[in-house]
Amino acid sequence: MPRLDERQPEAVPGPGAPAPRTRVAPGILAPNVRTRKHMVRWLGVFEGAWIGWLKRHSRADAASGPLEGAVDPVHVLDHATPGPDGSVWFDYVADLGDAFDPTMAVAWQIGRTGLTLAAPAPDDGRPTPPAPLPRGRLLVLGGDEVYPAAGAGRYARQLLAPYGAAFEGDDDHRHRVVAIPGNHDWMNGIGAFEDIFVRGNELGRWRAEQSTRWFVVRLPHGWWLWGIDTALGGQVGDTQADHFRRAAALLAPGDRVVLCTPVPLWQLRAKRPADHDALRALVASWMPDGVTVPLYLSGDSHYFAVHEGRDDAERPEWHVTTGGGGAFLHPTHSLAPAVPADGPAEYALRCRWPTASDSRAVMGGARLLTDRQTLTVLPAVALAHGLGVALAGSRWLAWGADRVGSFGHALGRAASSALFLAVLAAIVLVGRRTVEPNSIEQGLARIAKRLGWVHGLVLAALWWLTTGAVAWWVDTALDARGAGRAVAYAVGSLVSAALVYGWFLAALRWLCTRYRLNDNLAYAAAHSGRYKHFLRCRVDAAGDLAVFAVGIDPIGSGWARALQHGGMVPPDDPHGEPRLHYLWGRTFTPDATTPGP
Repeated sequence: MPRLDERQPEAVPGPGAPAPRTRVAPGILAPNVRTRKHMVRWLGVFEGAWIGWLKRHSRADAASGPLEGAVDPVHVLDHATPGPDGSVWFDYVADLGDAFDPTMAVAWQIGRTGLTLAAPAPDDGRPTPPAPLPRGRLLVLGGDEVYPAAGAGRYARQLLAPYGAAFEGDDDHRHRVVAIPGNHDWMNGIGAFEDIFVRGNELGRWRAEQSTRWFVVRLPHGWWLWGIDTALGGQVGDTQADHFRRAAALLAPGDRVVLCTPVPLWQLRAKRPADHDALRALVASWMPDGVTVPLYLSGDSHYFAVHEGRDDAERPEWHVTTGGGGAFLHPTHSLAPAVPADGPAEYALRCRWPTASDSRAVMGGARLLTDRQTLTVLPAVALAHGLGVALAGSRWLAWGADRVGSFGHALGRAASSALFLAVLAAIVLVGRRTVEPNSIEQGLARIAKRLGWVHGLVLAALWWLTTGAVAWWVDTALDARGAGRAVAYAVGSLVSAALVYGWFLAALRWLCTRYRLNDNLAYAAAHSGRYKHFLRCRVDAAGDLAVFAVGIDPIGSGWARALQHGGMVPPDDPHGEPRLHYLWGRTFTPDATTPGP
């Protein structure tokens, strides 16, 4: 497979078509529906601490067991009956259920009876989409249906509410939904996911009919759609593996499987090679001779990217990452042109959206003082700094000089308190344990983990220097006394906390841009809802599978208000007019030679 040239590939959306605007009647979304107005505050003190606790304590005990009451070990959903145009359509979306605006923007376009994309240039290689692209009668959810963790209330507010309001018209054809859980659906328990998707409930006008957390769907002309559940730790349990072995007995030579996974295989190859190899070997063991897997669909990463897999030009396979259903945007400018980055390419990056320049621009949205997360982060950091100042001046369990002179004396006086040194040691340990490099390059990730002690020491040194500086400023420079001393301590602690937090955000940006590290933290701080997307797919009368990637940007701001009280949708957006973009497209023909896993 040829390596990419120096120019990294970009999506070529062409001229974005304005999203058709409709004035809706009030009451489409009930006024008493509580929607999530803001995206998850991953760096916020309270929400961030709760998410961290869930990550460490959530378990996947049920990952290998069947749902109680499931009676058919090989439950196949039939979606092979063609529509009026002789084709079968289905939609795919992943990483939904965060703030209402981005989730609703995607749900609204999926729920429309049809949408129109601008035709590509004749020589750009993308298939020309029909006008309009009709709504799929099957909706496929690729994981992480709600954020930050599962719960009946969160599913109701962040998933059921937008999709309940999204369906256009009174189509009597039965519409169905299938879903696999992502790691966030597992966090806090898988029961809420099962209540919606496995026990026959409805997602708006789409009815769930699967009987397990994984699914098998029969499409026409030898096409199949499989979705697997890898739970929290990337494992496929014995019950699920047995289910797919039985399902494989239904396949015939020449059949083709579209495999939906919660995590992209190229990303597994980069971050956890052993898990990648084990999963590929397991899928390969399921496939009979003559059955191929030309297309892999996944979410988990919140951008659009296409990778070409295998080092064999005659037998390509395509890995489409489309986590654009509503969660915050991940960076694309940090994507490596090939995976792995330090050896023969197994996956080559062919397309991405947003472009590298647009991705960098989003990082500028992580602001210190205007970010709502700062409302909890900054006071918490300031409190820690104030504690340091108090310990430095308390002289409890202390030794050495009592008077602050120069800045060096202030630092020495702070370090002469046993309690202060104990807190310093605690900060070092916390810093050591909180290194999550999140890099797709294993060499960098290993180095970052080994430097965890350095991270802890840097945190402790910053705390020591800034609290010592505040103590010196108050006691020597200001020579504050009485109530003025307390006020000066508070102001100094707040300023030093703002400086440290600002340095922290700047370091995240630099690491993400320069070394492809910590993209989660760097972009969670920006929590951008832009650049949403989904796939619209068709199996036509000739047996060709066509995939059209639909981008939405800008998305519109104030969806809940427009749907509850009447207004124009998509609503206006400060970034411009909401538009639909044709990101990528490809046609898979039944006579093409494609590889297995």
